[in-house]
Amino acid sequence: MEVAEPNSPDSSGGGYNKYDNDYLSGVFNAEFEIIKGLKIRGVLSAETRTEHRFSDHMSYYVVTDNGANWSDPSTAVLSGSTTEPADDWVGRDTYLNGQVLLDFNRTFAEKHNVTALVGWSQESNKHYSINASKDYLNDLNQPSDGTITSDSGTSLSSQDNTRSALQSYFGRVGYSYDDKYYIEFTARYDMSSKFLKVRNGGFFPAVSAGWRISEENFMGDYRNKVGDLKLRASYGINGNQQDVGLYDFMTTYGIWTDAYGFNGSSVPGLMFTMGNEALTWERSKTFNIGLDASFFRNSLNINFDYFYKRTSDILLPAIVPGVFGASIAKENRGVMDNQGWELTINYDLSHGDWKHRFSLNLADSKNEVVTYGTPNISSVDGVTAIIQEGLPLNSYYGYQVAGFFSDYNEIQTAAIPSTIDRSQLRPGDVRYVDINNDGVIDTNDRTYLGYGFPRYTYGFSYNVSWKGLDLGIMLQGVLKRTAAIRGELVEPFHSNGYGMTMYEHQLDYWTPENTDARWPRLGVSGTASTTNNWGQPGSELNMVSTAYLRVKNIQIGYTLPEKWTQKFGCKSLRIYLDAQNPLTFSKYGFFDPESSEFGSNMGKSGANSLRNYPTLRYWGGGINLTF
Repeated sequence: MEVAEPNSPDSSGGGYNKYDNDYLSGVFNAEFEIIKGLKIRGVLSAETRTEHRFSDHMSYYVVTDNGANWSDPSTAVLSGSTTEPADDWVGRDTYLNGQVLLDFNRTFAEKHNVTALVGWSQESNKHYSINASKDYLNDLNQPSDGTITSDSGTSLSSQDNTRSALQSYFGRVGYSYDDKYYIEFTARYDMSSKFLKVRNGGFFPAVSAGWRISEENFMGDYRNKVGDLKLRASYGINGNQQDVGLYDFMTTYGIWTDAYGFNGSSVPGLMFTMGNEALTWERSKTFNIGLDASFFRNSLNINFDYFYKRTSDILLPAIVPGVFGASIAKENRGVMDNQGWELTINYDLSHGDWKHRFSLNLADSKNEVVTYGTPNISSVDGVTAIIQEGLPLNSYYGYQVAGFFSDYNEIQTAAIPSTIDRSQLRPGDVRYVDINNDGVIDTNDRTYLGYGFPRYTYGFSYNVSWKGLDLGIMLQGVLKRTAAIRGELVEPFHSNGYGMTMYEHQLDYWTPENTDARWPRLGVSGTASTTNNWGQPGSELNMVSTAYLRVKNIQIGYTLPEKWTQKFGCKSLRIYLDAQNPLTFSKYGFFDPESSEFGSNMGKSGANSLRNYPTLRYWGGGINLTF
């Protein structure tokens, strides 16, 4: 149970929130061995959450500038006041998950191992909430049952009641011979309440196999003197329903309080979202092949994997005429490919009291939109991204830059944006590439500018110990990645509420003495030059490389001998010093190269553009005690 009053009426004159929450969860297991190697197991987990929130906020007055002298409040002009609602919300969520598993594992004739699993599972979620709010002027007194509110203001109430369920049948059969050959088949059939009943099921099979080559007779010398060698491969189909709404397959209705005007008054109306009864599972077909090898009596271990994944039936907005007059649920029509590889190398070396461990990992992956339809181009404050067949998802898109104008003759003969007055341009302004050679810079000259997700990621760690001393170092980085910056990070004195600032990295601007500058010449806001330089959405000027190498962690420690720690009544005592993110090497130093414009789902957030708070550096130490 949780009761919290983070902002009480006594401590804040502006309002408060009060929470009263109860959480209860439990897991129950039962297992019974029917015969040798055959077990049946049941699992039931349940969780319920009941939450209550009451919030109230004091009304306040709104004052306009109108030339007021803020040192003299009497000169301020009152333009109105607000009435803040008292809001009462109660919600309850219930989660149930049940499983029944039949598990078999037996070895026959010492070399034949058979495993099998058959199971059923049921997940269900229920949500109920009710909310009431009232606009009125009050003194923030603590509310109680039966409190009477003012007749003035607006009363609002809402109720939410949803349910969802997922039922699954699944199985797995595996066979191995003499730890040399492996094969496994898995399959599951899932039924989701998010789809129409006649097509709510999805069948998702998979197969994997392995061959431990080093166990073959002809590899005896290798196995005894060198190490291990194993080849493996897998192919499977997975289903996804996470991006599907609970009721997207149904046509739903809602009330629009101010739908239209009638006789001088607003009149409510009915708005609806067309459902899509053909909605189905998103499917991913994945192929993977890998190699595991060890050398020098297992001191050196190498693992390599390659994968290819095709995802089909991706949910995309439905294509309807602009005059359709209603919202419509998404439809399964997108296809995208992903492929990549990963290499991991570990090496252990010991010599007397010295022990070393080296670890290296390299990886790369890329995607390509295969089927999408009409390209989707979206811009946010100077950053433009495109979803188009043949390109990576949400690729940067815009105008290529051919440097800066060097003289007036070049300005007179070059292609310029159609909205710019040529006579207003000056040497040092941006010159754009005329992709289609029509003599004008317009939207037809936009092109692919880069990919916002990491390519060729790597990491390295080294650990060494000698007697009680130990040292650990971890590095990580990216060899190739493009990111977009915008707003005040690009344009000097950009007026977006960040104080009309010019940053140090913007000092490398064009002048007659600095023609190889990173940025165009300084200009006056609102002029044609400024519009040309900073007003073209998605310019290559916004693109930066975020390749980097970062020292993630350095730690040095000393473990006292056991004969010393016994005097203190403890088994072990280790003292250490630690540094996190102490060094970063990248082309640009005014942003964190690990940050991104994109979220984990490869969707453009339209928020950060490398503006987020940088990764903190930390220096510290500590003591580890074991009793």
